[in-house]
Amino acid sequence: MQKKSGREKIHRRAARTPAQRLRLGCTGAAGAGLALGLWLWLLGPIFALRPPAGGEELQRALATPRVVEADGTTHVGECYAFRRQGLRACFLTGTPFQRGVAMARFFPRELAALESSLLAGFRQQVPNPLARWLLTRYWLIRNRRLGRYLPRTIQAEISGLAAASDDLFPQYGQYYTRLVNYLAAQDFSRGHEPPGAGMGCTAFGSTGSETADGRPLLARNFDFPAGGMLDWEKLVILVKPRTGHAYLTVAWPGMFGVVSGMNDAGLAIVLLAGHSSDRSARGAPVSVVARRALQEAGTLEEAVDMIREAEIFVSESFFIGSGAENAFVVVEKTPLRTAVRRKPEAILMAGNHFLTPELEQDPVNARFRREDTSAARLTRLRWLLNQDAGQLDIARCVRILRDTRGPEGEVLGLGNRLAINALIAAHAVVFDLGRKVAWVSVGPHALGAFVPFALNDFAAEPSLPSVPADPLLTGGQYAKYVEYHDGIQQGERLLRGRRYQEALSWLLEVRPLNLTNYRSYLLAGRALRALGRADEARYNYELAASYHPAYLREREEVQTALQHLQGLGP
Repeated sequence: MQKKSGREKIHRRAARTPAQRLRLGCTGAAGAGLALGLWLWLLGPIFALRPPAGGEELQRALATPRVVEADGTTHVGECYAFRRQGLRACFLTGTPFQRGVAMARFFPRELAALESSLLAGFRQQVPNPLARWLLTRYWLIRNRRLGRYLPRTIQAEISGLAAASDDLFPQYGQYYTRLVNYLAAQDFSRGHEPPGAGMGCTAFGSTGSETADGRPLLARNFDFPAGGMLDWEKLVILVKPRTGHAYLTVAWPGMFGVVSGMNDAGLAIVLLAGHSSDRSARGAPVSVVARRALQEAGTLEEAVDMIREAEIFVSESFFIGSGAENAFVVVEKTPLRTAVRRKPEAILMAGNHFLTPELEQDPVNARFRREDTSAARLTRLRWLLNQDAGQLDIARCVRILRDTRGPEGEVLGLGNRLAINALIAAHAVVFDLGRKVAWVSVGPHALGAFVPFALNDFAAEPSLPSVPADPLLTGGQYAKYVEYHDGIQQGERLLRGRRYQEALSWLLEVRPLNLTNYRSYLLAGRALRALGRADEARYNYELAASYHPAYLREREEVQTALQHLQGLGP
C-alpha cells in the first residue's frame, strides 16, 4: 500500500466536516482522560502514605477494653473522656498508638459525622463522581511528601485512630492517608482563597499590668466559615505525653495538631491565618508546628526558635503568650520569611494581616489588608481594649470576643464580617496563663457559656465560675439570625441560577429578621437590576451602602451599580 504524503494528510484533515472533527476531538479527549485516570489509578497506591509499623504495641492498644462508668465517664486504659456543661473533653496519655486508639474509641460517632460533613461539602463542590475520584487521586500524589514533615508521634497517633475506626469512605483512599491529609486541609485550602473567602480570626493578649488581678490573659476567636461541625463537635483535650510538656488544646475529634493550646509551663499558642506572596509546595501543617512548640518549649524564646526553624507552606501568625514571663509575641511566618512582633508590658493584638516592617509591605498582605476585614476588626478591638485597660478579666474578655459592632461602633446587624464576632467561630477561648485555666465556649460560636478547664486538675469540676451564655442566644435573636442566614443562602443559590424573582421573594421574606445587615439589600439590588426595576434596585443598593458592606469588592459593586442606575433613573 502506497504511503500517503504529509501534504495529502493535511488536505484530508481539512476536508473533514465540523461534526467529524468534533467526534475525533472528543475521542481524543476521552482517550486522554482515560489515560490520565489509568495513570492515577496505578500510581495512587504507590504514593499512599504509609503508617508507622505498630506491631505488638499497636495490638495491645487495640485490645484495651472501653469501660463506661455510671457517671458517663469513659475509660480506655489510662485515657478517659467526659462531658462538662455541654462540652466534650478527654485526657490522653500513654504511647502515641494508645492515644490514637483511645480517641477512636471515645468518639466513633463524632469522627464519622465530621468526615461525612467534610466529604458532603466536597461532593457539593465537585458533583461529578469521576471528577471527584480523579481529584482525590491527584491530591494523594500531590501530598505524597506530607508524611516526611510529621513527627513519628503524630503518625503513630493517626495510625492508632485509623486502626481502631471503621473506614466509611474507602473510595477516597486509605483511611490513614485521608486522616493525614485532613490534618493539613486548612493549610491546603488557604493556599488558594481570595480575600473574603476564608478565616477571620481575632486574638489579643494582655499582660498583668492591664488585667484586673495581675495575671496575663490570652483570648481568641477561631473563625472558620466552614466550621459548623467543628463548632458542634468541639473537643477539649489534655495530652500528657511520656516526654515533654503536657498541654491542653481546643480542637475536635481526630485533630492531633494545635490551633489553640496551652502547656503546663503556662505557655499558650493560638494560630491566625496570614497572607503573603511567598509560596512553597512542601512543609509541615502549621498546627503541627504549634503542637511541637507547646510540647517542647517552656519559654517564649524556645517557642520562637522552633517556629523560626520550621518549614511550612502557608503564611501564618503564631500568637504566643507566657504566664511565667508575663509577655506576648506574635511570630509572623511565611514559607520564606519569619518576623517577630513584641510589645512588652502592654496589650498585643492580631488579626489576619501582618504588621511587622519585614512583612507589612508584602503585596499580597497589603492587598488583603485593604480588601478584607482584618484591619476593621483590629480597629474595633483596640477601642474595646482601651475601654477596659487595667480592668480586663475573663468576663470582659468574653464580652470583647462576642462584640458585633463595626470599627467605629456602628450597628452592623448580625453576621457582618467587619465584626469581631461574625458568628462563624468554630471555638472561642480565653486562657488564664497564670492559673493555667482555659475558658472554652460551648457554642454556637462564641455565644454559649464559657466553661473553665484547669490544666493541673483537668477532671475535677473547677471552683471557678463559668461565663453565662450571651443574651443573643438566650433571647432568641440568634435563632432568627439562623433563619435569616439560611434564607440569604437560598437567595444566593437562586441568583446564581438566574431565578431572579424567586430570589427576590426569599430575600424580602427574611430581611425583617436582620434589618441592619447589608446582605439582603445588596442581593435584592442584584435581583431587581436583573429584572429591570431600576428605581427599586437603586433604593436597595443605597440601603446596602448605609449598612456597611464588609469587603472592598462589595463596596465597589454598590458604587458601580449606583453610578449606572443614576444614569438610568429619571
